[in-house]
Amino acid sequence: MILVVEEALKYIDFNSITDVKYRNLLIAQNHFIQQNTEKIRKKAEKLYKMVTLTQKDFFVNLSCDFKLLEEKSRNYEFGQNK
Repeated sequence: MILVVEEALKYIDFNSITDVKYRNLLIAQNHFIQQNTEKIRKKAEKLYKMVTLTQKDFFVNLSCDFKLLEEKSRNYEFGQNK
């Protein structure tokens, strides 16, 4: 998971989406995420540890540079507060 500042979030009003199939897809995805939040979080934490702490080659090569993204996120946050 990647840290995101609150100001960068965009909330979606499902009722404002006129394409019914797309709206239903988003609602289904949102429902799945809500039902599986803890499981998703645990898997994300496990992947993060395998990439940053134990540095498992397969996952390091497959994943983003989490430490760099965290650093850039902090720089973005500090830059927004000026």
